[in-house]
Amino acid sequence: DKDLIIPSLLSVLASAAIIGLAVVALKATGLWEQVGGNKQSWALAAAGAGLTLLLYLVTYFFTGMTVHLVDVALHGRDARLGRAFADCVKNFAGIVSLAVVATVVAAFTSAVRRRGRGGLGELAADAIDKAWTVASFLLLPVIILEDVPLRRAAERARELHSRQFLPIAMGEIAVTVVTRIVMIAAALAAMLAVLLIIRAAGLEAGVLALVAAGLFLAVVMAFAQYVRTAYYTCLYLWAAARERAGEAAPAPAPLAAALSA
Repeated sequence: DKDLIIPSLLSVLASAAIIGLAVVALKATGLWEQVGGNKQSWALAAAGAGLTLLLYLVTYFFTGMTVHLVDVALHGRDARLGRAFADCVKNFAGIVSLAVVATVVAAFTSAVRRRGRGGLGELAADAIDKAWTVASFLLLPVIILEDVPLRRAAERARELHSRQFLPIAMGEIAVTVVTRIVMIAAALAAMLAVLLIIRAAGLEAGVLALVAAGLFLAVVMAFAQYVRTAYYTCLYLWAAARERAGEAAPAPAPLAAALSA
């Protein structure tokens, strides 16, 4: 069902629009000159924190819609965007809580990187980022599908996945590798296409080709985001089924196909 990828595509496009508007606002207020510098004002720090929170909020909201749509589709019902949107509105408090925690984690890892300046500090920050990425994708299906707040979602995720750490880690590595290969291949293909069009038809055609390439990469990024969300939604559904029916409970069809491969 092609509708399943729409929230991921909206997430990518909305995030790009927000970042673009933020750059314009920073340039208009004179804060842009501080970006990347050694000295940053409290105003820039506050703007950065607000932007980070907003981006996480948008990402988690649309990801929550994908969770709902995947769950409905796997249960053989008609996946509708309006119902997915309403489900996320109903669980908006949990989504906001998740975005707030993600912003705090991002601020902490950023501080670790600045103080560490490479080496162990960089490795520690990367490990924390990866751990939080996995945790957030484990928490979001619980928030959306069980209609519980973040604290209860954390407890449920621990109950459901306490014996799945190795499969989760292996699955995350596989998803990361596959999506990165797809992204790199898509980026190289887009760059080659733009260069060939510029060479054959000139700079004006190249500008249009560049826009088309950007939209193409947005779709590929949306696909990568969708794949990860679908994987963790299937993982949650399988864990919940095993909780009810025992270890013999079958995995959802897409996950079963991936595991058998």
